[in-house]
Amino acid sequence: QPAHAGEVGARITKAVTTSDLGISVRTSVVKGAQIMDQVDGQWERFSDRFALGAERRKQDLLPAPKAIPEPQPLDVATARSILRMTDDVFVTITQLPLQTQIDKVENLVRASFERSGLTQDAEQFNFATYVHYKAYTDLL
Repeated sequence: QPAHAGEVGARITKAVTTSDLGISVRTSVVKGAQIMDQVDGQWERFSDRFALGAERRKQDLLPAPKAIPEPQPLDVATARSILRMTDDVFVTITQLPLQTQIDKVENLVRASFERSGLTQDAEQFNFATYVHYKAYTDLL
């Protein structure tokens, strides 16, 4: 079924399909896919010429299952220390007003994170990490 996004959807569709930027992005994506298809074809011919997949085809066993341990509890002090160190390095290198941007991002995204739950230390650290990373990228 077609999507019914109304006027906003129509504007977005028009921008994506007719604007210079939209056309440029779509053209780049297609060209990138064509290049990767060519590279894949060349690799396949190279692999076939030198029988690189011959040994792999002889193997009929699945790899051994991996033992994935249960997650360990988050060491809150270490996590905060790591975040503080990354902030210090960022400010030292860039001399940009990081805390102001962190506050802006936190105010902007806190509600959506709280709806999904910020009840555990790991979730709170994920939120803090996202806020800081977003602040870094916004400033850069």
